[in-house]
Amino acid sequence: MAKRQSELQRFAAIGALAHIEKLQAEIDRIRKAFPTLRRGGGITAAPASSESATSPAKARRKRKMSAAARKSISEAQKARWAKHRSEAAKKK
Repeated sequence: MAKRQSELQRFAAIGALAHIEKLQAEIDRIRKAFPTLRRGGGITAAPASSESATSPAKARRKRKMSAAARKSISEAQKARWAKHRSEAAKKK
């Protein structure tokens, strides 16, 4: 039994190595097709204009929600849940 298991492990290792080689070949093809990926270049949906290509990318700022907005959203969500619970109770 131990011999069969070690044989299976050996075959699994051979298969894993073959898979790694295929993946490495695919990585090489992708890097060859997109050389900017290796240098950390970003991916854009539209072609970069000459102006944006020379200026550094600006970091997006996190939007801050006011206390009033948070309260409004909280109250609306509580109302939705209350309605949901009341409808669920009616169905029972």
